[in-house]
Parts: sequence; C-alpha cells; structure tokens
Amino acid sequence: YFEKRLNQPLLKTKVFDSEFDYAMQTRFFVPKNLPAIKELSADKHAKLIADSVGTLAAGVEENILVLFTSHDILNKTYQLLMKNKQLDGREILAQSISGTREKITKRFFRSQGGILLGAESFWEGLDMPGDSLRFVIVTRLPFEFPDQPITKARHSWLRSKNQNPFTIDTLPKAAIRLKQSYGRLIRNKEDKGVYILLDNRLLTSSYARYLQQAFPPEVPITVAGLEEIEKKSHSFLQE
Repeated sequence: YFEKRLNQPLLKTKVFDSEFDYAMQTRFFVPKNLPAIKELSADKHAKLIADSVGTLAAGVEENILVLFTSHDILNKTYQLLMKNKQLDGREILAQSISGTREKITKRFFRSQGGILLGAESFWEGLDMPGDSLRFVIVTRLPFEFPDQPITKARHSWLRSKNQNPFTIDTLPKAAIRLKQSYGRLIRNKEDKGVYILLDNRLLTSSYARYLQQAFPPEVPITVAGLEEIEKKSHSFLQE
C-alpha cells in the first residue's frame, strides 16, 4: 500500500520482528451474536456499545479505552453510560465533552477504573504503559466515511483509473487503523492487555481475512459471550 501511494514499486524494504510476545501479553475477543452494525440505527448502536461496556466493566477494575469512528455515536454512548448505576464511582471521560485531549488523557492516566471514550486522534499516539491501560474496545471497523470531500475526490480519481476504491484505498487504511488501535494496548515487554472488537464483520465479511492480517498472527481471535469475555479477561490479567 505504501509503495503504491508513493508510486515507487522498486523500493527496498525490510521487515523487523516485534520485540513483544503478543501471544503471552494479549487476548483478542469478538462477542458472539452481535447484530449487523449496518442495520442498526445510531441509538441502537450506542445502546449496544453502552451495554457491552457496562457488562465488561462490571467485573474488572482496569482502565478501559473505547474507540469510536463517529462523534455522534460517542456522545450517545456517553449519555447512556452516565446513567448506568453499575458504573457509579468510575470516572467516565469523553472526547469533546470532558475537556481537551491532553486534559482527559492525563485524568485517564491517573484514574483507577476509568473509562475513556475517544475518536480520531485516540486511535494513535496514545502511550499508556503498564496498569494505566489494560482494555481496548473498538466499537466498529474503522472505515473512512465515503461522503467526506477528500475521500470522494480520491475515490472518483481511482474509479477513473479503473481501480476499485474499496480494495485499493479503503481496506488498507482500515487495516492500518486497526494496527494502530491494537498498538495502544502493548507499549513495553511487561504490558498485558485485552482487545475487544464489537464488529463481527471481522469474521464474516468477504474481506475478513484481509483485515485479520492486521493483527499479530500468533494471537487467536476468541468468540464468546460478554460475560465469558469478562471472566476470561479478569483471569488473564490476574495471572
């Protein structure tokens, strides 16, 4: 993808193995029986996320980062979580609601059992090693919105070249975004963490295999109910 963007197919490249042992340091879950996201209204999608976060947070005390692709869904989810009595006593922070990115990042870093809802910039450049971040929940696959002006123009140009914008541009960018989200979890050799994706298209879609390659191949994707995920996560983090 990088070579094609630069139009330099003869670049010399080298791949380095990661210094992290992902198979020992992480667990990857997709909840079973998830509804099709494309068929959900914004309100129903927010409720799905809020219910999932509430269930997962009930049995763990670790900080949880919840990543969104939509500010509207983020705001709706925040309102629902604030009404959840099970989360009383836990600090819930939301991008563009609880303060600046820098302010809420510092509060989250110092928090015990905090829940941070973030979009865009929180997918990358967030460095929270150790106990400051043990859970990352991704609310949906991070595809670009096709109606954005720059995206529309780029896809129009690709179609004029008889190229498929989805496979040439959209999929690779989503894969990079997923890599970035997974990278929030493990920042050093002592870190441990749990990654949860609330979108079963990673397993069922025609492009599932492509996106699965964005993750460490040695980490299996476990499909389980939310309560089982909570129990497995708690057990793993206590080992």
